[in-house]
Amino acid sequence: MDRFSATGTFELDSNNSASIAEQIIVQCSKGLLMFNMERINAIARQRNWKLHGQQALYKYFAEKYHWLPSQVRTLSTEEIAALLEGEP
Repeated sequence: MDRFSATGTFELDSNNSASIAEQIIVQCSKGLLMFNMERINAIARQRNWKLHGQQALYKYFAEKYHWLPSQVRTLSTEEIAALLEGEP
């Protein structure tokens, strides 16, 4: 149970703090995923592709790195973000 300690600080029990940490991680992952999709959609618009989302991501990595969609699907969200980082 959450409670205030004798020093006046708010303490979380171990179960609740783990749940909060998991929620933070999930929210960060969702935010990074949305950032990646916004970035690849901007790249697709800039290159006049009629693709967006995952299809644009596959095309981008196919052109830049000669990767197959199956190879792109193995990338983590963080890896995709790092690979898209240098793009305008």
